[in-house]
Amino acid sequence: MKTTAIDSSMFESTGRRDSFLVHAGKVLTSRPSAMIGMVICVLLVILAIIGPLIAPYDPLSQTLADQLQAPSWHHLFGTDQFGRDILSRILVGARLALLIGVVADVLALAFGTLFGLFAAFYGGFADTAIMRTMDVLLAFPYLLLAMLVIALLGPGLYQAVAAIGVVYVPQFARIVRSAALAVRQEPYIDVARSIGASPSRIIFRHVLINSAPPIIAQTTLMFGISILEVAGLGFLGLGAQPPQPEWGAMLAEGRSYILTSWWMATVPGLAIMFSVLGFNLLGDVVFDILDPNRQQSVK
Repeated sequence: MKTTAIDSSMFESTGRRDSFLVHAGKVLTSRPSAMIGMVICVLLVILAIIGPLIAPYDPLSQTLADQLQAPSWHHLFGTDQFGRDILSRILVGARLALLIGVVADVLALAFGTLFGLFAAFYGGFADTAIMRTMDVLLAFPYLLLAMLVIALLGPGLYQAVAAIGVVYVPQFARIVRSAALAVRQEPYIDVARSIGASPSRIIFRHVLINSAPPIIAQTTLMFGISILEVAGLGFLGLGAQPPQPEWGAMLAEGRSYILTSWWMATVPGLAIMFSVLGFNLLGDVVFDILDPNRQQSVK
C-alpha cells in the first residue's frame, strides 16, 4: 500500500497562526485603548472614503453673507471668515490627511528600509557611512529639517509630504538596521549563503521578512506623526496652500479669530488631535501584538 507523507510543518504553521490570533485577541480585549484606537482609525478611513460624498456644502464655495456663523443646525461646525462650511471642509480634509499619512509613511519606510538593510547586511564602510549620515539628519529638529527641505523644493502640499518623508527616514533606518543585525546572525542566513543564494535574495527574502514586526509597528505609529507634522507645516504656511481644506491650514486661519469665533480653530485642532491619538493607540497595540518579548505580559 502506498503511503502519503504528511509535512509536519503544516501543523506547526497552523499552530503558530492560531497562537498569534489568540495572543492578538487577548491584547485587544484586555486593553480598552486598543478598541478606541481602532475605532478612531476606522472612522478616519471611512470619512476619507465617503467624506466628499456626504459633505453638506461645497468646501470651496464662499458665501460672505454666512461668514463667521456659530455652530447651528444649518452649519453644525459653523463657518469660516469666507462663509465656507467647516464641517464640509473637515470631511474633505480627512481624505487629504489620510493621503498625507500614507504617502509620507511610504516614502520614509521605503528609503529607511533600504538604508537599514544594506547597512546591516554589508557592514563595514557601508554601515558607517549610512548610519553616520542618519545621525547627522537626526541631529536636526524634525520641523527645522522639514523646513530646510521645503526651502529647496518650495512650499506646497506635495513638497510638505516629501519633506516629512525625508525627515523620518533615519528613524526607519535605525529600527530596520537593529532588527536586521539580529536576523543576520541566525543559522538559516548561513545556510542560504552556503547554497548559493544571491545577496539580494537573502536581504529581501530572509532578512527583511524576518525583520518585519518592528517595521510594521513603527509604520503604524508614523501615520499619526506624519499627519501632525504636515499639519504643522500647513499651519506655518509651508504645506497645503489656500483654498485646500487641509486641517493645519484651517487651524492657522482660525488663529486670528480664536477669541471671537472659537470654532474655526477648535474643530480642525480636534480633528488633528483625534487622528494622531487613534494611530498612536493603534501603533502601541500593533507593537504589543508583534513583539515576542511581550507575549507573556498579556494573560
